[in-house]
Amino acid sequence: MTGEKPRRVDDCERYWGELPDEPSPRCIWWIARIKSGWQPNRRIRSMGYYGSAEWYGVYIEEFMSVLSPLLRGESSAMPSIFGRQMRMPTWAKEALL
Repeated sequence: MTGEKPRRVDDCERYWGELPDEPSPRCIWWIARIKSGWQPNRRIRSMGYYGSAEWYGVYIEEFMSVLSPLLRGESSAMPSIFGRQMRMPTWAKEALL
């Protein structure tokens, strides 16, 4: 993977319970890294959702709904929050293909 890692999002909690309409540049960068075979080490895998979102530098919903399923090898996850289906933007659906 070439290119510099984009800056972290300024507030990982900004999109809590909903995905942003557009992915953050950092999320796009991580999607490409993960799809190219990158895997986190044991320490990173043991972090919770909030800690992981901060470590990856993405919004928490980007981590929970896109990066986490990609890391688990899930190709199509429908995010839900408290048992309620969320709206899934096209960019997120495409990332999980």
